[in-house]
Amino acid sequence: MEWSNVDLPLPFSPVSRIKGWERSTIIGMWKFKLTKIGCERILRNMQGEEFQDSSLASRATASVVVCLVLLGGCAAHRKAGMSWTLKPAPRGHILAPPGADPRKDVFVIKAARSARNFLGSACTLETNEVSLQWRGHDAKFRANVVSLAPLPGSLATATRPDGSTAPLGGQTVITSNWFEEILRPALQKQVTAGCLTAAELAALDRRLIDHLALPSAALYRLRFGEFTLNGYVDVTDQFRLRTVEPVREHGAVIGYLTSFYLLAKAPDGGVLVSAGDSETNIQARLTAGKASDSELLHLPAGATWLRLFFRTWSSTQDRRIALIAAPSAAERERASREFEADPEGYCAGAAKTRGVACVSVPEEMVLGPELRVFARGSDAFAPVGGTLNDVLRGAGLRDPKTALATLQVLRPYEGKLVPINFDRTKTEILGLVLIGGEQITW
Repeated sequence: MEWSNVDLPLPFSPVSRIKGWERSTIIGMWKFKLTKIGCERILRNMQGEEFQDSSLASRATASVVVCLVLLGGCAAHRKAGMSWTLKPAPRGHILAPPGADPRKDVFVIKAARSARNFLGSACTLETNEVSLQWRGHDAKFRANVVSLAPLPGSLATATRPDGSTAPLGGQTVITSNWFEEILRPALQKQVTAGCLTAAELAALDRRLIDHLALPSAALYRLRFGEFTLNGYVDVTDQFRLRTVEPVREHGAVIGYLTSFYLLAKAPDGGVLVSAGDSETNIQARLTAGKASDSELLHLPAGATWLRLFFRTWSSTQDRRIALIAAPSAAERERASREFEADPEGYCAGAAKTRGVACVSVPEEMVLGPELRVFARGSDAFAPVGGTLNDVLRGAGLRDPKTALATLQVLRPYEGKLVPINFDRTKTEILGLVLIGGEQITW
């Protein structure tokens, strides 16, 4: 069996869809819904009105108060008074989370679990790289963040007294990181011991990554996996899937069909796949329609944990990309090991024995995930490992540097959108690797 790493397809051109908006806010026991015209109509109708009835005046005043509260809901979606900070670094940048103190390697994540019991040593982690102590509902971490920045497979470096870096002597290669090799297995054991639930573990994993001051590329790899080294990416509901395949007539290629498949959270974890739109391009004539019928739409019931392999493997059938769908994260890991040992045999039928699917993609077809962000209020999509520069170019900017003067990027943090502070005279922000859900305006 012969393997080799290949680059993912070039970034696909983003497809934009304008979406209307509607917001609802809960105040006490009352739920108010705000549309584009509700408060505007109330405020417009009040202009120039004289209320002789005090009760009418009171109700009008109350309406204005409610409108102001609801309109404030848009601002409340952001984390007030907080911001990410993007700082230049020797080979790129460091993205520091809100409130981060670069002099300290200790931080607390509040309300990380519902249980308060300590349960002794089973709920404690202490290593040179990372430690965890539970304090009621809160998790106190100490983390050696700097060691997570290098890409596994690269040469380790040392820091000189002047702050510059240089390769260490010999062939010192970074092969793993403590987040994946130490912390995640330890937290899984704590779930088994009852220190926290599986759902709390998933949330804690995401929140912990958001508290680390690292290059945005390293934060992306922690969140979605070491895809450049492993040759696969775990597909979540932050992505959509895109396929491109040739359209033939009498054996000759006359155009291409692009189909999009939407991903939504599954009740028990993983994602559910549904058909999106399609676009057929035949001799420069575009025709819109529904996504083509695909194995992606006929996965076994419960096989919601997806992993996309994009490495080539020799095969008599010229298969080069494969998607694994399994009923759990643990089963996905086992399926991946079996697939890598014998890709052809596994996809030929071994996967079906445990409710696992293996969708193999022909050589002439492309299957790739795209990460959803929002650019000027419309959906936009970035490829795996895609940057802000990719999105701006996809939006039609030939030279993204021209947007720096007015550029604003809001990035998710603790369930809210938080602005990124950056130096507008430098271009490091364009190399920001996106994680999905960012709002970008310029």
